[in-house]
Amino acid sequence: MPNIVILGCGVLGRRHLEALGALKTPMVIWGIDPSDEALSLAEKHFMSTNQNNLHNLSLATCINKLPRNVDIVISATNSSARLKSLETMLNSVNTDHLVLEKVLFSRLSDFDLADELFKGKFQDIWVNCPRRANDTYARIKDKIRNARRVDIKVSGGS
Repeated sequence: MPNIVILGCGVLGRRHLEALGALKTPMVIWGIDPSDEALSLAEKHFMSTNQNNLHNLSLATCINKLPRNVDIVISATNSSARLKSLETMLNSVNTDHLVLEKVLFSRLSDFDLADELFKGKFQDIWVNCPRRANDTYARIKDKIRNARRVDIKVSGGS
């Protein structure tokens, strides 16, 4: 069974857990967050999608509870905590695949530090930035590229 780690179980991490819970392939999923409240909410959201109990979910407040080898790590922490959490994780865990949420880091210097930290450690690193790659967003960008002012009207719930 694949081992998947979600670093950060806030709003974005919970969405990753929900999506994993809905998959039909059994897996072991680890949710890591320093907040007991975030972990409790994450478990609740995950259980709503893991209705066939295919997956094994383990939640912890610290990285040292993780197994030594995992298949994928998804970093859903906030950008200011991301580099430190990845450094800590890489001292405890071996993985070939890493998914990073954007905004990647809050300081420019963190990009250089991350580059050094990641060298030779992963087969694949993905940055989840779907809006920028979406055709609709690209067309909007083209239309407002030279605009001095942009007015936007949004309607609908939430």
